[in-house]
Amino acid sequence: MKYLVFTLFLCFCREGKTQSYRLKIVDPVICFDYISNQLIVIEDSSYQISISLNTKKSIKRPLYWDKELSFRSLKTSYTPLSIAGSPIFFIDSGCGWVCQLRNDSMVRIDQSFHHQNQYGGAFFLHNGQPFIFGGYGLFSYKNFITRFDKNLKQWYLFDDNFSGALVTHEPFWVNDQTLNLLAPKTKTPGAPFQDWWEYSFDKRQWKKRFTIDPINELACQKGWNRWENLFYDSNTLFEINFLDQRIHQYHLTPTNALLMVRKWPGYYGLLRILENSTTASSSLELIPIHQFSIRFPPKTFSIKASSVNPKLLHSSSFGFGIMLLILILAISILTYLLYRKRRKKEVKLTPSSRALLNLWLSKDGYALELSEINDLVNIDQPSVDTLKKRRENLLKQFGEELSKQFRIEVHEVYSAQPHPSDKRMRILILQSKIIQKMKIRE
Repeated sequence: MKYLVFTLFLCFCREGKTQSYRLKIVDPVICFDYISNQLIVIEDSSYQISISLNTKKSIKRPLYWDKELSFRSLKTSYTPLSIAGSPIFFIDSGCGWVCQLRNDSMVRIDQSFHHQNQYGGAFFLHNGQPFIFGGYGLFSYKNFITRFDKNLKQWYLFDDNFSGALVTHEPFWVNDQTLNLLAPKTKTPGAPFQDWWEYSFDKRQWKKRFTIDPINELACQKGWNRWENLFYDSNTLFEINFLDQRIHQYHLTPTNALLMVRKWPGYYGLLRILENSTTASSSLELIPIHQFSIRFPPKTFSIKASSVNPKLLHSSSFGFGIMLLILILAISILTYLLYRKRRKKEVKLTPSSRALLNLWLSKDGYALELSEINDLVNIDQPSVDTLKKRRENLLKQFGEELSKQFRIEVHEVYSAQPHPSDKRMRILILQSKIIQKMKIRE
């Protein structure tokens, strides 16, 4: 009898801490405000709902929109991002426009355009700045990381040295120093995510940590959804814990269709479809983390290097020869790495800087009018002020990249002088050092 009472008490406590919220549409916009420790739900263009994780109370507040935005476009074409100490950003799902939720207003904060170039990429914040890795667009997979500069209000190339198999929707996780992700070994459709890649923000360098044993259930195939390190379909959830090197598989067995899984401080959030005779709505269920594994007992896999079956050596002399060969190979690799370390790594020019350099080299006397750069930055017919800003940003980026590549000072890349026929205009002259170095390379 005591055991029965105790069991009922535990069930009551467990169910009492789980909260459900009825939402009037199936696909609302849901994000998390780390500053106030509350969920923000937007299910209509006129208001937002704030749900406190401390009190579990919900408050409806008005919401005002930038004239260039709409609730429909935010719901279908933007990815919400937020971390501790950061505001809530909404990033164009193909990279481009950047919006921010500021109290009761949704505002656009960029001077970019719809890139349509990184759909399905890894969207994340690092040091309060939006980043995107990979994705798909313009008929190709992307191997680069782009970063949004909040001061210049534009996207810039951050790194383009990833050498793994390129797909989309890879599970990933970001901490203070690194970006970690699981990628397939090949781009074969349905291949499981096996290669653990790690990117160091300090060194700006990728490295492949190791390849894990294939988990056939964890495959890049249609029907799966990914939110950072959560990988799920309608009734199964994989949570990839890169820190503890574990993968937890939960069978959710929902009574209603599962639309979304998120993990917020202290809670998992499950969004399910609710249907009745007239309308289709949804239910957001908040389940405490310590209760989640009780309701859905997990199956756990280890993230570790693939097992190898070593072949037995039949003689000591053969084994000695192999060891000697490995030692020689190690010395050769070490010598090569030391040699490479002494040489300064060449900086790759971004496509925009390469286009500017080619334009400059085609001019007589390597003299370029400032207005001739307009064609390189006039992508979407911006205003005059925006065009000037883009032109200045391109010249700044060009100077920095050329100075690093040719090991000279930024002011030695090009000089400016008044136009001979119009003193209000400037002529930009490519310096002789750059021209000489280009001729040597040719």
